[in-house]
Amino acid sequence: MRTLELDEGLRGRCSGHLAKRLSLAGMGRPADGFLELHPIEALLVLERGTAVGRLGGRAITFEEALSRLASSDPRAFDLYLAYRDLRMMGLKPRPGDGHLILGGARMDVLRPEDPLPVRELEEVRETEIRFLAVPDREGDVTYYELRGVGHLEGSFPLPRGGIVVEALGDRYLVSGGRGELEQLMYGVRTEFGLILSQEEYSFLHKLGLARGPNPIRGPFDEIYSTLRMWGTAPKSGLKFGALYRVYAGPSSRHSEWLVSPASSVSDISTLAGLARVAHAVRKVLLLWIGGRSKMVSVRWTKRPTAPP
Repeated sequence: MRTLELDEGLRGRCSGHLAKRLSLAGMGRPADGFLELHPIEALLVLERGTAVGRLGGRAITFEEALSRLASSDPRAFDLYLAYRDLRMMGLKPRPGDGHLILGGARMDVLRPEDPLPVRELEEVRETEIRFLAVPDREGDVTYYELRGVGHLEGSFPLPRGGIVVEALGDRYLVSGGRGELEQLMYGVRTEFGLILSQEEYSFLHKLGLARGPNPIRGPFDEIYSTLRMWGTAPKSGLKFGALYRVYAGPSSRHSEWLVSPASSVSDISTLAGLARVAHAVRKVLLLWIGGRSKMVSVRWTKRPTAPP
């Protein structure tokens, strides 16, 4: 049986036929005539029985190595679960410092109770792909694909104007220009007239398209205004657990996107619920983050696909 020499940090080193075999499998990095393995890679070699591990002149089992690594880094087992699962799919991820690399794309490994990594999401550039791997308490791993989204393509025009409204608390009743607004998916029709939300009226008033009382400024004005200026139509997404469901154009029978501010997603478990609903109703979940890449799309995926 071939031998894999391990150091105190469980980094592996081998040469000869074993090194060639592991290198062909996409594992390790050459260094000083040897192949050096990340501790996560070394664990897989031991678990599969590809080689016998030796540490300080004595044999070490997979279970011993795993226990040793997990005791020094409680997150190491999560990283190993994701790495092992991807390998079983036939993929060739590379382990990094607390994350994996799949085809050049970063994959962060988080737990369901972890907070949403908003700062990391802000770094996702437009069209860039990243992944999240989330092992649960039973060891099953769920994956999400993240993409930076700079804008959406919509075909709704702006209203021509001449809209007159009356205040109803933080909602507004349209008394003039109702027909065009309904065609452009503004407001909700009721038996006593068309009712605009605070965000809808604030947007129309800011552009000088509606006359009435000064609107109340709300926390979602920027999101709503941006989506409308892109030619899309945001409507309440409450029944999907999101801030908005968003339509692409006047001929759209169904909304294409679900939009929620990243600040409203408390943890990965909440994100998982939103992503699963979006997948079930065939829509794309978008997290609004502002900044350079205004949104990040989140899709549940059974098999992460590395970018070319």
